[in-house]
Amino acid sequence: MKHLLLFILLTQTALAQDVVYLDKGQAAPQAGYLFAPRKEKEVRLKLEELDYCDKSKELLRTLNGEYKNKDNLLEQRLDLRNKEIDNLSKQVAEQNNNKFLLNFGFFSLGIAVTTAVVYGVSRALGK
Repeated sequence: MKHLLLFILLTQTALAQDVVYLDKGQAAPQAGYLFAPRKEKEVRLKLEELDYCDKSKELLRTLNGEYKNKDNLLEQRLDLRNKEIDNLSKQVAEQNNNKFLLNFGFFSLGIAVTTAVVYGVSRALGK
């Protein structure tokens, strides 16, 4: 992409004579392009801008990957939390069933003890 942009930039500027192609022997020791200082600065800045864009794109890819990892971790934590909630709900339901039987047993025992005390007191008083 850099080369394409550089080519477009060079072809557009050749019309304005900011960039001129020189052949060997044409007041130059070798063939190549001669840039006007203003045009050279413009091309250099474009290349630096492209480098910056490439680095920014790579940084965004890295950040996107990190965010996806973080998202996956959060989903795993939510799944674990939901499983733990389900397990605790089952345990509470089982304990409620056991408590009902336990409470019924203690209530029956209380009735029996109270009946025995009332019977014992009434016999002691002779009634």
